[in-house]
Amino acid sequence: MSYGYLAVRREQPEEFNLLVLVATLGAAALVASDHFASFFLGLKTLSISLLGLIADPCGHENPIEAGVKYVILAGVSSALLLFGMALVYARLGTLEFDRIAALLSTTDSASPDLYWLTGLALTFTGIGFKLSVVPFHMWAPDVYQGAPAPAAAFVAVVSKSAMFALLLRCFLPPTPTASVRCR
Repeated sequence: MSYGYLAVRREQPEEFNLLVLVATLGAAALVASDHFASFFLGLKTLSISLLGLIADPCGHENPIEAGVKYVILAGVSSALLLFGMALVYARLGTLEFDRIAALLSTTDSASPDLYWLTGLALTFTGIGFKLSVVPFHMWAPDVYQGAPAPAAAFVAVVSKSAMFALLLRCFLPPTPTASVRCR
C-alpha cells in the first residue's frame, strides 16, 4: 500500500520499511505474550516504531504535530498501564496471565480488593488508549489526520488488531488445539 507514497518521496524508503518491520515485530510479540513484561515490551516496540512512522516526513508540520500528540498520549497510557500492572503484582505476586487467572479463581471474590480493582481499571485504561475506545479516543483523529496515509492506515489496523487479538486470546475459552492460552 505504501509503494505510491514511497515513490513520490525524495528520501530513501529504507527507514520507512524498517519501521514497518519493527512495528510488525512488536505486534507479533504483543499477540504472543503470556506475561505482562512481554506484553509491555511488545507494546512499546510497536508504539515507538509507530511514532517514527507517524512523524516520518521531517520537513512537514502536520506529521511532527501528530507525532508529538502520539508520544504524549503514548506516555500517559504507558504510565497508567505500568501503574496498573504494579498494583496487580502487589495484590497477586505474579505477572503471568495464567497464574493471575488461577489465583483469581481460587481467591474469595466476595470482597473486592482495592489493589486489584484499581490495577485492573488502570490496566484497561491503558489498553483503552491503545485501542482508542470511546472515552480515550480523542487523540486518534489528530494523529490520523497528520500522519502520512500509509502510516495512518498501519496505525489504525495493525496496532488495534494486535491488541484486540491479545484480548481475544486472553478472554475467550481456549480450543482443544490451542497450545498457548492465557486462562
